[in-house]
Amino acid sequence: MTSPVLRVRGRYPVEPGGKAIAPSVSMVKSVAGPGEALAWGASKEAALFAVHHRAELDPLEPPEQIDRIRKHFKGVWGEKAARGTTVHDLASRWANGETVDCPPECAPYLDALEAFWLDHSPKWLHNERSVVHNVEGLEYGGTFDAIATLADGRDWTLDFKTGKRYPVDVILQMAAYRYATALAVVDETGTFVDTEPMPEVDTCGVLYLHDDRTYELLELPADRTAHEAFLNLRRVWGWQQESEAWLKKHPEPKRETTE
Repeated sequence: MTSPVLRVRGRYPVEPGGKAIAPSVSMVKSVAGPGEALAWGASKEAALFAVHHRAELDPLEPPEQIDRIRKHFKGVWGEKAARGTTVHDLASRWANGETVDCPPECAPYLDALEAFWLDHSPKWLHNERSVVHNVEGLEYGGTFDAIATLADGRDWTLDFKTGKRYPVDVILQMAAYRYATALAVVDETGTFVDTEPMPEVDTCGVLYLHDDRTYELLELPADRTAHEAFLNLRRVWGWQQESEAWLKKHPEPKRETTE
């Protein structure tokens, strides 16, 4: 979806008028690394290109081959990210009742969202709201996609995704949103002016929108235990920041070389 107004270079303020110094949910999760599934996907994409484009790569020197494979991977991942961002934005605006012009490459995902709508009759309570967690030493901020009451009568915090399943990663993400201390309130200029209580929800889920016009609604165990696991990552993130600051003050001494 569109970039949240509170986020500045990956950081959030956690109090009205405050500076954007708290890490984002994504930044905190990065402490755990990219994950095996993401690393596997990256290596597979690079390997496929190398195997199927031998004629293009063979005339090149090894450094040029490596650079060509790397550029291909970057382009593929960039295209996927851009498409996901566009779909998120269209989905948010469509959920708000706007009429949207959908690019052809995004149409299957919006059709999948419409199928979800017809099956679950969502009543949208919040769309793309920023949350803050202002517990000292454990501050963070983030922006969820939606909170909606579905046909089952339960209130769900939802995240829309167009990629493959990474459920553990999303469980941490959704628990961070669910148990944040407050919703941020912004004025017409986008300034953080107040907070309001974080709505209680019955459950959390991720809505996977697929390019074959189907969807999957996956309910997640984004409970207090998952939130505590996320807070432990936040503690590690804080320790990393302190360690990096210490290292800057204690750089490795230059060593003299002998000819």
